[in-house]
Amino acid sequence: NSEAVIWKCHPDQVAMAIEQQLANPQNSMVVSGVSVWTKGDKGKARGIQGEVAIGNFEVVPSDKIPIVFRTLLAQEMLSGVNLFKMLEVANEAWTNAGMRCILQVH
Repeated sequence: NSEAVIWKCHPDQVAMAIEQQLANPQNSMVVSGVSVWTKGDKGKARGIQGEVAIGNFEVVPSDKIPIVFRTLLAQEMLSGVNLFKMLEVANEAWTNAGMRCILQVH
């Protein structure tokens, strides 16, 4: 199922895939951010699996990936005007994954 595939690409690779009609912008998402966790034998969690084990991260069930991805595609570039709207989209995606939502949007 191509809807359940997530690719990490350089911007040039995305542009080429769109030009060659292997992908389209409507099914693409740009994600920017950093998540840091300890590696090796230091720290309580010891890598991403440890972070999942202690509850800092959750794994989206495979059967929920398509609806989560479709929901996340509704996001727009974050601005001072749409912050609450984008938090609502993130909450909807999290809820669609069957996870408990911890973000409160007022």
